[in-house]
Amino acid sequence: MDIYPPFGIHWVGPYEDISGISHINRNVAMAALKLGLRIRITSPFSPGSWSHLKSLLSLEKLELLRQAQNTGLQNGNFFAVHSYPPHYLHPSQIQQVAGQARVHIAYSLFETNKIPANWPASLNHQNIMEAWVPCKFKLESYKKGGVEPRKLKWVPHGVDLQEFTPDGPRLKLAESDVFTFLTIMDESPRKGPEILLKAYFEEFAQGENVL
Repeated sequence: MDIYPPFGIHWVGPYEDISGISHINRNVAMAALKLGLRIRITSPFSPGSWSHLKSLLSLEKLELLRQAQNTGLQNGNFFAVHSYPPHYLHPSQIQQVAGQARVHIAYSLFETNKIPANWPASLNHQNIMEAWVPCKFKLESYKKGGVEPRKLKWVPHGVDLQEFTPDGPRLKLAESDVFTFLTIMDESPRKGPEILLKAYFEEFAQGENVL
């Protein structure tokens, strides 16, 4: 698929709360604006239906999001990227949120070696031209799950090197020389917290120099 300027972008997905998907969506929109791209961001979910936990953002970021919310796009002269779980993606949703797009793309991630059984039907729909995944590992799992290989594209996430940097203050988890393991996850089955804990307690005994 070849897309050339002056095409605009309609980035569709939640973007105001603390979830990982929202974090990705708003940062893509803000980075695109800084690059001078014409991008609009829209959430297909009513307030509070995705998450009621809003993210605390700086005034600069709030202003960038305001710009992205109000960006005008010419019908038929933009492509839409639907960045939310594909089981929400159906023809009525596409038409309601970004129906005048020249091209529709689905962008999603599921952090396991399989994908939900109902995702291929949405991703293989004729309205979806491409299915984007952020890592090469997902190309194979989506393909095995039944998504048409010709649609799959590897489009990795970017990194804001000003925000994610090894410089700055450190969080002291232990005031000692104890080797400390840290994991950040929610306690859902696909994250596998019980597997992580089982591995830790099988490897280390009480009294070993680990935390």
